[in-house]
Amino acid sequence: MQCGIQSYVFYGIPQQSNLDTVIASMVEMGLGECDIFSPLSEPAEILEKPGDRPELPAAARPTFAHRREELAKWRKMAPLDDFTGT
Repeated sequence: MQCGIQSYVFYGIPQQSNLDTVIASMVEMGLGECDIFSPLSEPAEILEKPGDRPELPAAARPTFAHRREELAKWRKMAPLDDFTGT
């Protein structure tokens, strides 16, 4: 039997380093299988919430619809080679 982990359990780790942190934690726990929660592998700047950039005027902050469009573009264009080593 293989045991693994769903990476959602690591939700809340800062976006910039979370995938590396998840992998290091899995190695430490002796787990070699993972179902990756998609935000762990997607660009943090696209996933930010409208209130995440208070230094910008409200009209300049990314909207939910804009973030969904950008994320859809990224998912279509991201090279699969970026994921083969993960």
